[in-house]
Amino acid sequence: MADHRRSQNQLDAQLKDLRAGVQLLSVDLLRREEELDETRQLKEEHEAALKAQQESIGRSKNKMSGARKNQEWMAIQKEIEQGNKAASVKEDELLKIIEVEEATRAALQERRRRLTELRAQVVAFEANHQERTAELKGRLDEMEEQRKELLAGLPQKLVRQYERIREARDGTALAEVKDELCLACHMAIQPQLYNQLQRGDQLVSCPSCNRILYFVGHDAAANPAA
Repeated sequence: MADHRRSQNQLDAQLKDLRAGVQLLSVDLLRREEELDETRQLKEEHEAALKAQQESIGRSKNKMSGARKNQEWMAIQKEIEQGNKAASVKEDELLKIIEVEEATRAALQERRRRLTELRAQVVAFEANHQERTAELKGRLDEMEEQRKELLAGLPQKLVRQYERIREARDGTALAEVKDELCLACHMAIQPQLYNQLQRGDQLVSCPSCNRILYFVGHDAAANPAA
């Protein structure tokens, strides 16, 4: 029964992890979309600034035809050179922004693809989870009825001890012993207790985990159906 409960817990944990993954990826997707919007806005601002700079250079060039003095012409030329430098800087900044925009858009597309795949996995896992949960529940119910029938024929003192250990040890009150070792807690069993257990004439508990010990003899191991 403990194995079936662990299987159910594992299924629940896997489904929880998948749903958490969808949630985290959805949040990241929203953040990326916000980043893309901000990058687009920044690009538009730089495009407008570059256009304004280029128009300013054009006006400066138009003024050169009306320059009357060499000093005035040189001043306009300097103005144009400064304008070209400023425009070059803005072009470089705009190219970097465009690169960021393309990278953000690519990352956004990849996350959308991953989110679509993950959502499909969740849907498929949920269907399997429901089927497996119903199957495990049926087995657990059947095993619980069998357990109750078996306990009904045992002394109440032993039943109380069994239930107490079962509750304290994650649903497992029994433990097999092999080669003088408790297979539940992996602690060694004293030779005297091991001999008592092999005789099978009294109840023996593990000194470490307190589970009720049982020993599978060579005959039983060789013939599981016995």
